[in-house]
Amino acid sequence: MYHREAAATTRVLVWFMLLSGLLLDGVNELVRDQGPAVVTLAVAVAVGLTPEMLPGYAGLTLLARAGLATRRRCGR
Repeated sequence: MYHREAAATTRVLVWFMLLSGLLLDGVNELVRDQGPAVVTLAVAVAVGLTPEMLPGYAGLTLLARAGLATRRRCGR
């Protein structure tokens, strides 16, 4: 079960990294015409944002697991 959750977490983080990079690239391409420099910046921002999401995702997972454990313990 842990491996499935770890794989799901990895997929979410990678998708966020890709989408944020593409979004930044698209917006910057509309505003300015700088080509390859924008791609480098988009990758740097995406790689920088991904670790920032990890504590929030871990906290959310812990909250969900605590809710399930409480329901099992109380019999609801």
